[in-house]
Amino acid sequence: MFFLTLVLFLSIKKHVEILIIAGVSSVNFIILYFPVLGFVLSTINEVPLFELKVAVGIRSVIFSCLIVLFVVLVTINATHKKLARILLLLIIIFILTSSFTSSTSAFVPKATYLINTFIPLFFTYIGIFLLSHSPRVSISQSFIILALTIFCAFSLIYFAALELIYDIVRPDLISAMRSKDGLPLSYGDYPGSWGSMIAGIRFNRFVGTFPDPILFGYFMVMMAIFLFSKKAYKLSLFFLFIAVLSGSKGALLLYFNTLFLFIILKKFNGLRFSAVIGLVMLQVIFAALFQSSATIHLAGLQGAIGSIVSGSLDQFLFGYGIGSGGNLARFSESSASHGWLESGSESGVGILLYQLGLIGFLFYVFIIYLIDRRLNFNYKLYKDSSNLYSLAIIYSIFVNSFMQENCVNSSVLSILLLTVVLMLCVRKREKRMYAIS
Repeated sequence: MFFLTLVLFLSIKKHVEILIIAGVSSVNFIILYFPVLGFVLSTINEVPLFELKVAVGIRSVIFSCLIVLFVVLVTINATHKKLARILLLLIIIFILTSSFTSSTSAFVPKATYLINTFIPLFFTYIGIFLLSHSPRVSISQSFIILALTIFCAFSLIYFAALELIYDIVRPDLISAMRSKDGLPLSYGDYPGSWGSMIAGIRFNRFVGTFPDPILFGYFMVMMAIFLFSKKAYKLSLFFLFIAVLSGSKGALLLYFNTLFLFIILKKFNGLRFSAVIGLVMLQVIFAALFQSSATIHLAGLQGAIGSIVSGSLDQFLFGYGIGSGGNLARFSESSASHGWLESGSESGVGILLYQLGLIGFLFYVFIIYLIDRRLNFNYKLYKDSSNLYSLAIIYSIFVNSFMQENCVNSSVLSILLLTVVLMLCVRKREKRMYAIS
């Protein structure tokens, strides 16, 4: 990934191409991570978990560096509202730096959350905001559709063969994944999260080449939405069907929320904020009324709110510091001031509130508001529905971030970035791109 990214980076001619490289390289890493790295590790007859973790960390570092570079370069070279963009950049740097240095957590969980969550979160959205102002490059729609078709075929073949070859391409299932009695998984078994019970029969969830079915479901759904926005309806429906087989309920919710919000944005634009708030409330209500996997996510959100409300004014406003809790830090003895769910684990908004406080959460909302204003302006000016589809999927990720922590980490955010870039830049050959100054 590093060398491919370097080669692509050296060929950059326009700033927007940095975002394309960031999204493509990060998502390609997720797609090929286990088939390639797993095969390499299996050939040396060892499964060193340290190398697995380092590889994941390198992907997050490269993604973070690229989106930060894009934001900095576009801000420095801006001719319009340059001071406002510099101020926005300085606020992000101040919030993250002060929270990182003031956190009493150990260095590893602090660095993990900084690189895997907070830099990707804020800079991805700022990157999308700046992209909405920037001249764009044209990407061939036929090329992207061909690439996605090849990916689908590869995923189907890979998943069908996985049961026979996972000791070669997925060594993590033998070493890292453990059954409840502490013994390694027997050959032919899969982690519990990979299965769903239907009518008393356990079915394996479709995972493709991805690390887990949830992340695979998010990719398939976002690509289905992209294809739908470009009127490639048959391929979009096929991607949605595969996403259903992944069993990722959050991803499927993202799909229907996006289409619903697109209609609201296009037909009843003045009600868009009410619609977003309504979707958040519906998620909370259903999670509270019905026992499901959403119950644990709601507990994480409630736990984070309770922790900052019961803390000092400083903790209420600025949180307990980066790396002080959450799923990525829960194994660190010095990370959590509170318990697992009380530190916001399982909820993206929960970890935002717990680690960065109310100020961090409101800044997250403010950046999305800036994107909302610009994409709505672009739609009114150019009548290009890609702007509304992009805004709808961003709002849907925001809605899901209340109940899912992975909606604020680099994996899902890189897929989101790639999807928005494709929506805004992919055109049929006969259509001309517009430039926005």
